[in-house]
Amino acid sequence: MAQEGLPSINISASEGQLLHLLALMSGARRILEIGALGGYSAIWLARALPADGKLITLELDEHHAAVARRNLNAAGLGAKVEVRVGPALATLTAMQQAGEALFDLIFIDADKEGYVDYLQKP
Repeated sequence: MAQEGLPSINISASEGQLLHLLALMSGARRILEIGALGGYSAIWLARALPADGKLITLELDEHHAAVARRNLNAAGLGAKVEVRVGPALATLTAMQQAGEALFDLIFIDADKEGYVDYLQKP
């Protein structure tokens, strides 16, 4: 991640394994991640999805999103994951207005001061 110019704030391997297990145990078919960074947690989550599953990950920074896409493609998961770029609250509002399907699992790992706003988003 450092070689890509990303901050070293990604989850640990054991946290990734926990996310993977939670996604498997919940039977999630549709997952939302708020805060993609380099795609590490998205890889753990996407690997738990069934063949027809989908993960949408939101990322504010275009550079981080590009790194995440490269990592997801390298892991063979690019077809299962959509990386959307922009402010998460605005993206969530647009998704709601478009009538997108609900999610089975949501992982919030973005700007900590925004957590309450993300949680209160209907």
